[in-house]
Amino acid sequence: MLNKQSGIKKIYEDRLRVAAINQQYSRDVMEELSHSETIKLLSIAGYEYIGKGEGESLFYDVLRERNWIKVESVILNPDNDEVINERIHQLRKILPPYTKEDLKKEICNTIDKFKTLNKIRSDRTVQLYYCKFHPIFRLIILDKCLFMSTYEIDRHGHESPVYKIDKVTEDNKDNLSLYDSFNNLFDKLKENSTEVSL
Repeated sequence: MLNKQSGIKKIYEDRLRVAAINQQYSRDVMEELSHSETIKLLSIAGYEYIGKGEGESLFYDVLRERNWIKVESVILNPDNDEVINERIHQLRKILPPYTKEDLKKEICNTIDKFKTLNKIRSDRTVQLYYCKFHPIFRLIILDKCLFMSTYEIDRHGHESPVYKIDKVTEDNKDNLSLYDSFNNLFDKLKENSTEVSL
């Protein structure tokens, strides 16, 4: 009952050591993105989404080709050692070992890829922000639905279970979807974050 009323449409199981591009949810995300004019991303590093680059990240290629999609992303500032140290401590038991330098490098790769995307787009429809604290959730917010997961101990964010949550529409107007709550959370985080010059 909670699932139906909250807008939760589907739950994708966790899969360890599988890249985001090969996770169970990736096909559904890409299908939903094909009908969306905007995408909002909340992530610590955004590496699996954008930072891996051509052929390896979930969104880089499609956002390069579909330059009309407006992109807003909030990631962690690579200079925020306090939060980075906290996250590395949470990942201390994973193999292969994952270091502070690894995380900073992934964040910087993501920033570089966002800069590249922004240069390709004549209308500069890419916005990137640094959040000041651990985001807790990973969010992919599209026009009609979102995909949410949490950051867990001893697993990377893209390896956690993912919830697909539909937006309230005329077809399901009696539902109290969590879509708007997460979308509002993203907007508040963005307002309290620092915009990155791309």
